[in-house]
Order: sequence, then C-alpha cells, then structure tokens
Amino acid sequence: MSGKYTFPGHSTKKHCKKSKVKSVSCKAESYNVSGGTYVPVILAHVNLQTDIASHVKLPSYAKEVKSIKKNVSIKQCEVLKHPASRNKAKIFVKGTIHKNIQYVESCNGYLRDYSVDVPFTCIDEVYLSHADRQLDSQKSTLTHEYKYTSKKKHGADESKFGSYTYENFNEPIECVLKSADIFEIDLTKDYDKIGRFINLTERMDVNLWFMLVQNQERYEHCDGDHNIPCLKDQEKEALEEDAPFRKNQQKSLLELIQERIDQLKL
Repeated sequence: MSGKYTFPGHSTKKHCKKSKVKSVSCKAESYNVSGGTYVPVILAHVNLQTDIASHVKLPSYAKEVKSIKKNVSIKQCEVLKHPASRNKAKIFVKGTIHKNIQYVESCNGYLRDYSVDVPFTCIDEVYLSHADRQLDSQKSTLTHEYKYTSKKKHGADESKFGSYTYENFNEPIECVLKSADIFEIDLTKDYDKIGRFINLTERMDVNLWFMLVQNQERYEHCDGDHNIPCLKDQEKEALEEDAPFRKNQQKSLLELIQERIDQLKL
C-alpha cells in the first residue's frame, strides 16, 4: 500500500469548513480609567548558572588551538507559575553555545576553522515579585450547560440546550537576556605520533543574566476600587512582602554583572 492511510470521513484540509451565518449584530462601548498605562514590569532579575561538560572531535589533527569564539543564545525560555504558588515559578531554559574553533595542523600550516553547537537545558525555581494573578478559562459545555424543560414538563427538551463559556488571556512572562559569561577549561587528548590531537574535552561554567518581564496594566488613581491594579499601593505591598527575599537583590542587574566581570579580571 502506497501513501498515507486516512480514516473514512477524515479531512486532510488545513482549515475546517465554515458554517452558514444567518445574522450578525454588533455593538461596542468604550470605558476609560484615568491615569492608566500598559507597560512591561520587571518581575525578577535572574542569574542562572549551569555547568556543562562536552566533547568535540575536530575534523583533522591539530597542533595548536589559536582561538575559540563563543556566542550564547537562548532558544526557549518558559516560565510556569502554578496557580497555588504566590511568589514562585519554574523556569525552563533551553539554549546553545555556538563555538568557532581556529587551529593549525602544523607549525607552519594554514589556519583552519571548525564550528560546533553545544546545547544545554536547565530547569529551576525562582522567586517572582508582583506577578499578575492567572485567570482560568472554561471552554467546554460539560461544566456550564443549560437544559430547558420540555413542553409536557416531564423532563428536558432534547432539541434545546445552552451553555456558558469564557476565555481569559493571561499575559505571558518573558525572558530578556542581558549578559552571559563563560569560564572554560579545554583538555586535549588522543594524540598521534607527532604530538597532534583530534579530541577536545570541555568543562564550562556558564552564567546567564536575564530579566523576567510581564506586560501589565497600571493605574495611578484607584479611587478605592480593589479590582483595578493600583501602581503605588501594589508596589508598596510587594516591597513589604519581598523584604525577607531581597537581601541579595539590593544591587541592580548591571551592577552584579560588572562585579562578575571585575572578579574575572583579577
């Protein structure tokens, strides 16, 4: 049998068929709250440290490694905040260290290039400050289904039924990579008769410095409405709640990065 098997009645089209619409009526009303802004809010500054051991086999034997250029990039960064967890969240980080290795095969040979990607994955728990409360959704009629009595009032009318569904769209928490540093040791092995090697064993201490950011609505004047996120009151409460956890967060992210660079220069 050639080709893919499809079940009877199964459609291979990308989009579903459209129903016939008999009537549509629309009405829109706007409402304003003074002093409102929609801005990105920094929930946390994160320093993620990971230890990586990798093996690289060069395409040919090398006499000496001249330089290794490295670029760090995050391919995926997801923040998972459990509804029952108020101030903590799980972060799932997947990234790559791209390396360009330049080496020579002999004492007077040409300079050769070899590029390789070193992938890494990290999962850890971090503390968040004043993240928006996540709202759930109900898209199935199994929970909020409405039945109507039949004409004889002896049971439900099977030809008439209703439902109530709703969807809330929460703002995602995003990662903003600010800096990265790598401390690395390379070990050469598998030498030939004239002292050239072909394999490298790498040991890396990688530090990623990034921010967790979420777009939020903020209002300067709340007028006693607790349903409106007030900028001043909410930030004051967050600072009071965060006090036990902010002992090591008094300095800005840029100051911490600069301290890290200064330590490596010593």
